[in-house]
Amino acid sequence: MNACPAPEPAELQTWRQVQEEVADTAITSLVSLYRMLGEEAPAFFAAVLAEKSAKFLAFDASGDQRHRAPCAPAADQRERS
Repeated sequence: MNACPAPEPAELQTWRQVQEEVADTAITSLVSLYRMLGEEAPAFFAAVLAEKSAKFLAFDASGDQRHRAPCAPAADQRERS
């Protein structure tokens, strides 16, 4: 069901390739939800997204984001491809 064949893990060399793989996973997941839930998929996804984003994109009292991806480089340090 993947939009494109997944490269072998050893072949993932650039952030662009990693980002494309993540996007492919997201697309595959959304297609799967639609196949399982049909017309109910958008509402289901919106509800789950609201719940998860409240947890993972939350900010503390000082305005700092509580959850960050520790392994991801800052935007200005990523490869430009």
